[in-house]
Amino acid sequence: MIFKSSYVDDFPTDKPCVMLTGRSNVGKSSLINALANTKIARVSKDPGLTATLNFYIEQNIYIVDTPGYGYAKKSKEERNRWANIINDFIENYHSQILSVFA
Repeated sequence: MIFKSSYVDDFPTDKPCVMLTGRSNVGKSSLINALANTKIARVSKDPGLTATLNFYIEQNIYIVDTPGYGYAKKSKEERNRWANIINDFIENYHSQILSVFA
């Protein structure tokens, strides 16, 4: 199951989560596909495909795929929006985050 959101009020709160963060195009979405043993996360050779927080349910936790940072070919405004989404999630749901990988 996948749930996508850019708004803190829409983030699911019923399970703990593991949050994957890191530079653009390092393989966060590919790692999710490997863990799920199927292609559930969209991947691209071009940086910047993930533009929202994507929540994948794996057993009793959410795996949260985040937009990358660094060299995505997106506007500064878009990259700032991504940073705000991630910061909002961490600030509002830090008690549910089991791990953050960077």
